[in-house]
Amino acid sequence: MSSCPVKKNCLKRYDCDWCKDYEEYQPVDRNIKSPRQLRVKEEKKKARKVKRISDASKRGRSNRRNGRRAEREVEDYLKKLGFDASRTPLSGALKATQLIPQLKDHVSGDIRIRYKDDELIVECKRNIHSNGWYKLLDEGVIHIKGFCYGLRKDLFEYLCNGLLTGKKVEVEDDKFKMLHKYFGQDNSDIVVVTRPYYDPLFFLKENTYKLLGGK
Repeated sequence: MSSCPVKKNCLKRYDCDWCKDYEEYQPVDRNIKSPRQLRVKEEKKKARKVKRISDASKRGRSNRRNGRRAEREVEDYLKKLGFDASRTPLSGALKATQLIPQLKDHVSGDIRIRYKDDELIVECKRNIHSNGWYKLLDEGVIHIKGFCYGLRKDLFEYLCNGLLTGKKVEVEDDKFKMLHKYFGQDNSDIVVVTRPYYDPLFFLKENTYKLLGGK
């Protein structure tokens, strides 16, 4: 390698005839890399990037599967309570891609409930970081002033069956930014928060809570 760019930095610079693709390169200064080392480094960098993309894709597919399963479970549960509930076909895919903007009003929400003369939009959200909400709703029916009501699964059943009694816990609306985001995504009437191994939590807008018989 008469034109070797790292010859002056190589301990074996007198054996260049034996060196193929810089395999014999032994640097004096290890900070000076041969073209082969630089190429291998770049290939490893690209491989790591491909792996990150692949891992992210796998996580995304897993999250979508878990989300769809949660939607099905909520839909089945609402039907068992006697609601005329059905999942919104392809709502997630159409909203994510925004392929058909004119259908926005028809695909908003994950589930729709036909109740009396109203149609209620239900948004299902999987949130594994919802410990605070679970602890809060352990206190009973929570009224976030001027915003919504929060209920555990059992209390939601009592509400739907006209059996809900007892006082409500009043809290200020100052720590619920994510919950506002959930409601605002599709201007939903009900947000159901799910997480593995826990019963879902139900959050209802104030007018929806009263519509279902809450006082």
